[in-house]
Amino acid sequence: FFFLMIRRPPRSTQSRSSAASDVYKRQTLDYSIATLNTTKIALMDGIVMGGGVGVSVHSEIRVATENSVFAMPESRIGLFTDVGGGYFLSRLRNNIGLYLGLTGARLRGKELVQVGVANYFVKKDNLQELENQLVSQVNDNTTQDHIVSIISKYTEKVEQKYQREEVINELFESNSLADIY
Repeated sequence: FFFLMIRRPPRSTQSRSSAASDVYKRQTLDYSIATLNTTKIALMDGIVMGGGVGVSVHSEIRVATENSVFAMPESRIGLFTDVGGGYFLSRLRNNIGLYLGLTGARLRGKELVQVGVANYFVKKDNLQELENQLVSQVNDNTTQDHIVSIISKYTEKVEQKYQREEVINELFESNSLADIY
């Protein structure tokens, strides 16, 4: 069982080499988390962008709430998606990952479950109780099935089809970016 809380450090005036070193460290952390040989649980209640994506999307269990907002905003300004974005976005069905990676579009709440970024939806009002149950019942010997049974008590059923899925699939189905644009 792995749980991580990240707080944004205060801004500083750092050199380019120091900033590059920080990026390298963050990428190394994301890779280390993604390849941990343990069940990872991500409770995504709020903005899931940048580092929040890196520490959450590679978890086997990803829980969204109505407050969840997911995006890869770096692509809106012409940068490539990092934090393993190419890996997990390419595994979303019907070109949704390509759409998110090229446009930086945002997903909210239940949409995260509909496209496969999250696999459970829990109302914010139930999240603290769920977290308490996980902390009290989960240890190194707990199976993933048992963790899922705990989470299932708090989940809300979500329609699996994303409302824009057919249009996205049609518009982004080409093998060429030139054809898409």
